[in-house]
Amino acid sequence: MENIMDISLHWLMIKKKEPDIDLINHARNILNNTEWLNKTLAEAKNNWLIENNKFAEILKDEIFSLKLDKFYFFKRKNVNSILANLEGGSAERSWRIEFKEMKCIGMGYDT
Repeated sequence: MENIMDISLHWLMIKKKEPDIDLINHARNILNNTEWLNKTLAEAKNNWLIENNKFAEILKDEIFSLKLDKFYFFKRKNVNSILANLEGGSAERSWRIEFKEMKCIGMGYDT
């Protein structure tokens, strides 16, 4: 099981001095549920490999080395959302995973 205890927490706030209590509680629930975080990341990695099978063999080792890093909690259209950076991949790619509430929307990278 991955160690996610060294993560950084950031609030993305637009026109607000601090996040609302609902978003704070959502962040607490997510960060206190390491089993769910690890399971969801593992599922996202496998789904990415299936959906991008032409790159699977090339990126398989990199994808399985990815770990949760920085979490960015924010509201989008009044829905609790998270972007989380993933560390451990190639310097050529910046990996991330996105959530709406407790649902993983997907995983991907920018070059």
